[in-house]
Amino acid sequence: MAVPYESTGRRQQKARTRAALADALTDVLARHESLRTVFVSKDSTLLQRVLPPGPVALQVVDVSGRPDPQGAARAWASRLAAEPFDLGKPLLRPALVCVGPDAHLFVAVTHHIVCDGWSAGIFCREVDEQYVALREGRLASLPPLPIQYLDHARLERQVLNDDRLAAEVSYWRDRLTGVPGQLRLPLDRPRAAVRRVRAGICPVSLPGSLVARVQDFATGAGTTAFAVYLAAFHALLSRYSGQSTVVTGVPVAGRTRTDVENLIGFFVNTLVLRGDTGDNPSLRTAVARSREAVAGAFAHQEVPFERLVELLHPERDPAVSPFFQTIFNYQAAFSSRVSLPGLGGTVEPLDNGTVRFDLEVNLIGLPDGIQGSWNYNRELFDASTVERMVRNYQVLLENALATPDVGP
Repeated sequence: MAVPYESTGRRQQKARTRAALADALTDVLARHESLRTVFVSKDSTLLQRVLPPGPVALQVVDVSGRPDPQGAARAWASRLAAEPFDLGKPLLRPALVCVGPDAHLFVAVTHHIVCDGWSAGIFCREVDEQYVALREGRLASLPPLPIQYLDHARLERQVLNDDRLAAEVSYWRDRLTGVPGQLRLPLDRPRAAVRRVRAGICPVSLPGSLVARVQDFATGAGTTAFAVYLAAFHALLSRYSGQSTVVTGVPVAGRTRTDVENLIGFFVNTLVLRGDTGDNPSLRTAVARSREAVAGAFAHQEVPFERLVELLHPERDPAVSPFFQTIFNYQAAFSSRVSLPGLGGTVEPLDNGTVRFDLEVNLIGLPDGIQGSWNYNRELFDASTVERMVRNYQVLLENALATPDVGP
């Protein structure tokens, strides 16, 4: 039996690195109450409980001896991500997977109830800061947090109980009057009576040349690239469904106050974006409508989506989500690099095998173009159908940019 030789110095270095990473995680959890929050049931009511700070256990797994250690590491991480949470226990699962002598996969799985996409960026940045400080024997230079998540929750309840709520709801009631309850996309299989979900992922890539054309057009139209991509997506949905009014959910950070910009927690809200394509508008007209819809929605984003459903009473069907069945998520810029002293790495998304809606489009701006995915419900769509939709989206966008003042 051959045993790979590893020097004492290398083993000690690995041990120091792992200890520093575990201590960095401990410091970040001590800083953010949200990551120490659990949820317990009392008298049929779910209550939050903030656990006291304490050491974080970093699980270490070694797959370096497997035939395909990279594949084995990702498979193990995906299983960890898909494992159900017990809300009464800590909702962060950190792990370090050893892929080779100098290669590791750091996995941090959190429940969405205590962390969102913006928070993930804060988490990575602060773990980095704490890790560097620990290795250099100093305190991390992180500014104190003005408030904790429970303080934000109290403030949000006050906002939702004052006169501003009535004005917000009035806007949404006017905006969403007459929208169809269901998007009639052609499905490969009929819906079940009760919604069932199996996730599929179709990667998408838009070349830098197309992205540059979108940005140039958006700049000339006095709007953002997001408004252009959204207008094209609404046009695609309209063509597939035959409906002149389509509705899409758009996630927003929900951080409208400066005191929560550096706070880890669940702040994200979903806005309901209505697209009207009844008169086959040109790209310029469609983008102007998209810009107006986005501006109005962002100006009235205080009401959580769940509260909006509760107050507006849309027609409900157990087989579909209310108001919209598609999500369009666009991030203008994303850094895939992380920096730790003596180490280098990239941030990679992890598939946990779930999808919340019929279609979820995720586009991420990178220096050389756009990368992302169309996540879909395999109970409704075949992979080939979604792949065709992705191709048609790019063709529609290219053709519209070629003749922006002419309708389709």
